[in-house]
Amino acid sequence: MVHYPGRVSIIGAGTLGGTIAYSLIMEDLAKEILLVDMSSNIVQGQVLDLAEASEGTNIVLRAGTFKEAGQSSLVIITADVEPYDDEERNEWLTRSRRLFLGIMSSMSPIHDDILILVASEPADLYVHVLADYFPRLSPKRVFGIGTTMATFRFQTWLTELTDTNINDIKDAYCIGTQSDPIIVWSCAKVQDSPVTFIPLLVSQKPALDTIVSNHRYHLIRKRKGRAWYGVAATVTRLIKEFLNLQKKGKGRASDQVTGTSNQRTWVLSVYVPHLEAYMSWPVKLNSQGIKEIIHLPLSTDELEKINKVKELNQYDFQTSAQLL
Repeated sequence: MVHYPGRVSIIGAGTLGGTIAYSLIMEDLAKEILLVDMSSNIVQGQVLDLAEASEGTNIVLRAGTFKEAGQSSLVIITADVEPYDDEERNEWLTRSRRLFLGIMSSMSPIHDDILILVASEPADLYVHVLADYFPRLSPKRVFGIGTTMATFRFQTWLTELTDTNINDIKDAYCIGTQSDPIIVWSCAKVQDSPVTFIPLLVSQKPALDTIVSNHRYHLIRKRKGRAWYGVAATVTRLIKEFLNLQKKGKGRASDQVTGTSNQRTWVLSVYVPHLEAYMSWPVKLNSQGIKEIIHLPLSTDELEKINKVKELNQYDFQTSAQLL
């Protein structure tokens, strides 16, 4: 197998995939961008359109195959399955799993140094299926964007109510799942003060569930069909961090030196070893993927919610396989 450093392949060339490709071009983040889709018309249309955006850059943008995607430095999967009206969740999950099995089969064999980022839902199921299908690939190299956006909303809410900046916010995360994020309230701090000791935040907390949830996402879908820009921006920032880490670690025997204390913490859909489950959890990155799973001193209530997420995700994984 031949590895192509600097190649980013986007599987799913619809509006989300095209928006991510456009963002990568604008940030000049890849040497080569491959758009991959089962619909040749969509791919060719996106390539023709995005070629206009890549004029004057050194970025190679073209249509690619699933096999070529498997030899990339990074694969971004935006392909998904829309649920039918009144469709049972198990049926939707099974169709989603079938889609991913087809993608993985078409990509095989993959390069050992590949990173795979899932930008579509159900992310936890997709990440689990990917890791299960490619057992030689480290689980640290497979992840979804998870509840990063919900975490950003939580942290922004804290800064706005306390008139502080993002650097003053510590250990404030939303974990669990994208569809039902769990606010980690018990260990969040503003300027080293626990949020539980700040009366204004405690009084305003009842409104927080709506703010961090997918409420805004559903409003966008109701008005324009789908929401793309927030996901595309999150994916682009994540890729930018990976590439920066790879540049810092280039030529070194180990890139542990890049794991500085002020490095951003991402809340991604990953395998959480101490829970033996896939869900969104805060992590630190390095050039090889997930460097560290962050320890969270959760409250009893938060632990109960996490255990429910674990049970539901395991149920989704098992039932989606039974209906194949």
